[in-house]
Amino acid sequence: MKHQAVQALGRFPDSLRGKAIQLTLDFDINEDKDLADALCGTFNSNPQYGIPPAQLEEQDLKAILSKLIAVKKFTSGLHYVNQFLKYCSSLIPEAIVDFWLKRLDIAEKKSRTPSSEYQPIPHLFFLDGLKAISSNPNYLDELRRVRDRALHPTMTNRFYLPRLFSQMSNDFSLPCLTVLDEWMESDNVDKIKGIALLLRETPRGFVFSNTDFVSKLIEKSYAAGPDCYRSVKSGLFSSAAYGSKSGTPGQPMPEDIELRDQAKELF
Repeated sequence: MKHQAVQALGRFPDSLRGKAIQLTLDFDINEDKDLADALCGTFNSNPQYGIPPAQLEEQDLKAILSKLIAVKKFTSGLHYVNQFLKYCSSLIPEAIVDFWLKRLDIAEKKSRTPSSEYQPIPHLFFLDGLKAISSNPNYLDELRRVRDRALHPTMTNRFYLPRLFSQMSNDFSLPCLTVLDEWMESDNVDKIKGIALLLRETPRGFVFSNTDFVSKLIEKSYAAGPDCYRSVKSGLFSSAAYGSKSGTPGQPMPEDIELRDQAKELF
């Protein structure tokens, strides 16, 4: 019944569009992911199919984001939630970064509860919209906000933060490496370890296509001491070796062969 009610809001006539928006903002979705998707589905750039999101004020967008924070897990079927988050990423990037960081905070609190099913950061396909943040003038500052969480490597941050940073960084583009290099130049042990943590979700081949950056990181970590050096080695190994693979049973995986050949080219 609730799903039908929220879907009906997108079909209000133009003369009642303001009322429809207010009812949408007042609608309580609690933790219901399907209800969250139905709520986001009331917005559509084509006014024949819903409320154009351009008619929402910035505070309206933030109010809807605050509702979505309670959703335990974002799955592949939540098409309209995904579209709404992409829209917010391009329009209010600071708020969307706040949104994901708040979910990390909630997950950290809930991690003390054994039965918690809260997943703060979804799989990568759901985060594609974060790439739109790179066009914002404050892009580097937003990257720094996420990067700085690596100074506090709780179990939640260790698992989810690299995933968030990877998508925001546009596959570790030059601006991202600039932000990480700031930490490298500090010669601070915790910051160098933080870089290693964030590199765990780099694209396959990153280690070999960014040899200057990687070499500098190894040198800095070695100078910082054995513990830092081990952390960096572990992070770089995860970056180079992990990820999905496919091939013929009993035969070397093509991805492993490519990794071997790239390593040979360096020597």
